[in-house]
Amino acid sequence: SFPMHHAVPSTNYAWLPHNMDPSLPTPPEYQDMSVQPLGDMKAKHEHFMNGCSDYYESMGDRCWSNERDRITMSLRQPQSMRNYTEFGFTKIRAPDHVFSLIQEFWQANKDKQKLERWPAGNIYTNHWESPTYLVSV
Repeated sequence: SFPMHHAVPSTNYAWLPHNMDPSLPTPPEYQDMSVQPLGDMKAKHEHFMNGCSDYYESMGDRCWSNERDRITMSLRQPQSMRNYTEFGFTKIRAPDHVFSLIQEFWQANKDKQKLERWPAGNIYTNHWESPTYLVSV
């Protein structure tokens, strides 16, 4: 996946010899590096970030600033949150009458979606390659 706690995704791929055979020593460059089972996420992350920078042109540096802020928040936010249960959030089914209201609203308004506007440099969605839309409530 993209980096959650570091600026660069791990290159310690699951199929490297030291990860396949525990009897082999871990090379120094992979010491304390998490195992990356998803392949070359570094290249995908660079493509994503460069796409943001290219899209925002003169304000493209904001993409990198927002990415640093996102990583910092990922490190800081969990321990500051007090609304988690011991096992995380519990999924519950919405009451039928509430779900009916939501469905009714969606059916009446789904064709009224508008292009979602994002602040320059926002990296939370890939809106430069795949625009996002919303229906106002």
